[in-house]
Amino acid sequence: MLKDEKEILAFEENPINLRDFEEKEDLLVENALEKFSFLKEAQQSKVMIMFFLHEFNDKKFSNWVKFSSYLYVDNKDNLEIEINKKFYRKLQNPCVWGVMVLNNIKVIFESQISNVNLLSSEILGLTVGMPFRMIRYQRRQAYRVRVPPFSKINIDLDSNPELPHLKNLKLLNISVTGAAVLLNTNQDINLLPRDFPNATIVLENGTYPNIRMKVKRITPFNKDAIPLNLAAQREQLGWYELAVSFEKLPTKAQQELFFTVNALSKKNTTNT
Repeated sequence: MLKDEKEILAFEENPINLRDFEEKEDLLVENALEKFSFLKEAQQSKVMIMFFLHEFNDKKFSNWVKFSSYLYVDNKDNLEIEINKKFYRKLQNPCVWGVMVLNNIKVIFESQISNVNLLSSEILGLTVGMPFRMIRYQRRQAYRVRVPPFSKINIDLDSNPELPHLKNLKLLNISVTGAAVLLNTNQDINLLPRDFPNATIVLENGTYPNIRMKVKRITPFNKDAIPLNLAAQREQLGWYELAVSFEKLPTKAQQELFFTVNALSKKNTTNT
């Protein structure tokens, strides 16, 4: 359980003010669909969330009121939480901070309270808007989940039949912004293009073409670490790990990717 302001507002063990979040761009969750995905997962997993009731922009932590509640995602605009009447205070511009651990990642978010309802003689229902600020305590570049060796998920960087080594590439891990891709080729790796404007990603529930992908980094891959399903090819050609970023994703592909990453994260946690 979090005990003080430092634990809640710290990145890399340094306390920061709320206004400093904008300087931590690789920790911010800015995509509305990604925010919704985190919150929906919290509801479905029945995660108990620690909330802090406070006046908007009040930096004095001693004024904040701590309480716990499950989260109910009403729709893509509103959330519902509950608070004991004895903890509630009337504020001019009331907000809540939520702190939760989801798939081993601490996520914090801030929302404004739009309505208060009496649910019982002791419990109030708070309607809050979708978070206007959300941060995960894991840098976006590192927020990746392992892809099982026999997964159907793969990438075609180029559909040109003369470049078969760029099709059906297996993934080592994946995130909502990119993936680590395994490439097996006998061609000069230095001649590999870095920009693929018409790549395709195959997820469990669909195939999504015409996605721009960029190769950010190429590193030799240890043959001894080749996944079991590719063991027969272990001694063939050269093996490389490509750090690939997804530059532009259609809305449907983006949504499916969020769900895929969350599902894999839950599966990896269950299997550890």
